[in-house]
Amino acid sequence: ACYGPPPPPLPPPTGDASCAELDQCLSECMNDDLQCRDACVAASSPEGFNQLVAVRECLSEAECEEGDDACLLAACPETIEACYGPVIQPTGDLSCVDFNSCLGNCAQNDNACIDACIGNASPEGYNQLQALLRCINATECPQGDAACQRDACPETYEACFGAPPPDPTGDQTCRDLNGCLVDCPEDDR
Repeated sequence: ACYGPPPPPLPPPTGDASCAELDQCLSECMNDDLQCRDACVAASSPEGFNQLVAVRECLSEAECEEGDDACLLAACPETIEACYGPVIQPTGDLSCVDFNSCLGNCAQNDNACIDACIGNASPEGYNQLQALLRCINATECPQGDAACQRDACPETYEACFGAPPPDPTGDQTCRDLNGCLVDCPEDDR
């Protein structure tokens, strides 16, 4: 075979880890680390394993465009809820930037606030922020380093926050620039 032998079969799930715990464990494994994969599966409960299989099957069979996380949530709410808990679907009208601001106003671990923001996000705004977060998480940018994140993920960053301002090319001083900005109409700044 061109690709070598197939990977060995999964061990039976004989542990007590939940579906969400199994998913978290698997997400920490490198793609070709079969020992890590097997350890995660073995630590899973049979119920948790079966729930994760059901989630992955539902997501793979959903007729959603790639990157349309809102569609996936709507296509598989029962299986996702069985694994991860209550599913909040983005059905509002918040843009990506407004959704991000809403989340930024939530206290850490304030799930009611986070859930409200998700529910108030538009599907498009939700998808744009999820795409940006996936991109940022795949980088080595320090947490909170917006310049690094913008440079590492320009397309997804711009889809959410718009084009960055142009680099300054003039010779105005800070005082001159502030005076110019104050003279601009409120809706043209």
